[in-house]
Amino acid sequence: MQIFEYLYGHVHRTNTLDKTVRRETRTTIKLKHPFYSKVTALPCSPNKLRGRHPDVLIPDEASIIPAKMVSSELLLMLTKKYPPGDLKQAPLWPKLIMLGTPWAYDHPFRLAYNNPDFHTYNEPSYTSPLVNADMLQEWKALMTEDEWEREVEAKWVELENTYFPLELINRCVDPTLSLFQSLEEIPFWVNRIGRNFGGLDLGKQRTFSVLSVVNFDGIKLKHVHTKAFPLGTEYASVQAYCAEAYKRLQFGNLVVDKTGVGDPIVEELIRIGVPAVEGVFLTEPMKETVFGAMKLGMEQDRVKITDWKPLMNQMSEQTYEYLRPDLKRESERLHFKFNKPSGKYDDILISFVLAGYGAFKIGVGKPFVSGVKKGGGRGAVIDGLMRRHQVPYSIDSFYDVSWERLVLRQWPLEKRLYRRSQTLDLLLKR
Repeated sequence: MQIFEYLYGHVHRTNTLDKTVRRETRTTIKLKHPFYSKVTALPCSPNKLRGRHPDVLIPDEASIIPAKMVSSELLLMLTKKYPPGDLKQAPLWPKLIMLGTPWAYDHPFRLAYNNPDFHTYNEPSYTSPLVNADMLQEWKALMTEDEWEREVEAKWVELENTYFPLELINRCVDPTLSLFQSLEEIPFWVNRIGRNFGGLDLGKQRTFSVLSVVNFDGIKLKHVHTKAFPLGTEYASVQAYCAEAYKRLQFGNLVVDKTGVGDPIVEELIRIGVPAVEGVFLTEPMKETVFGAMKLGMEQDRVKITDWKPLMNQMSEQTYEYLRPDLKRESERLHFKFNKPSGKYDDILISFVLAGYGAFKIGVGKPFVSGVKKGGGRGAVIDGLMRRHQVPYSIDSFYDVSWERLVLRQWPLEKRLYRRSQTLDLLLKR
């Protein structure tokens, strides 16, 4: 949409183009003689892209567009009736111009960049007339060396021993997903689909206090909301915001990092009206459990996030190293130690993985069958039995399962398994 806004401004600032505007809306500009052109801004959704065959297709932030969408949707849009091999019509053949920051590795964007059949251009940020020396100096002070090379110099860079590889992060980005900046923006359907879970990382003077909210329907975990409080914010203000978020979203669980602050914060949250609170000490073994649950969900394509750079950057900057076990203790095992770059923050990441940990640990908390349609059918029978008997469920070990099943003991065919996807093992019991 930003490219369309730039083009919209350019058309109206140029007298020659402005006089040829035939019709315009919020997403379309039509030009009359002598151009006879039409410019349309399209959302990154297969339903909106199918059936269109433009002369020039310009996907912005191409590296975060799902690779499957590029190969199965965008490339198929580049079809015209020009006869193959007609060199006279070569300048009119449809063109694909991909723009974006070098994030993805195993992605059509990088494959095209390394393909000699494509014209490639590398434009660092400091070549832009909109970037001055003061901005570059400020960015240099805030960014790590790898982040500088990727964001400013436009180079493909990946940290060594990064726990969340860039390719894995990019695969979890859903361009159709919205991250709501305030509680008032969150639509009603968030409470109707699945269940919401929160994660709270507390800080005050040196780090930020951050609350993240995810929505989990038993299959997909989606990032819904993140609130980062300014440095120095009192814990009372953070607690009040969490209480307001609970009233609006009805958390199934709020996982709080109580390392350094102890139990008083958790007890105060319960006292002011947030009953489902779990405090955890983020020791290295606990971090390994929490981070491992999120990474496993990402690898199984069960986690969806937006292209919000603060979270993506903190995920890509989280590194790990192996710690050797103490051979004197038989129970000791090889485990991870997690690190972040010096001078950088990981509070947004911590709050997000805590919310995901609570979601994967507790689950949807109520009967849920995806794809159930009103009006009958086997899905309606299953849903009706579940609601009639109020069937609760329990989750088996998160790490030891390979597929998901629902066992309905009230159904005559009690041995029939209703498979949904390769995710958690949800065992329904009466």
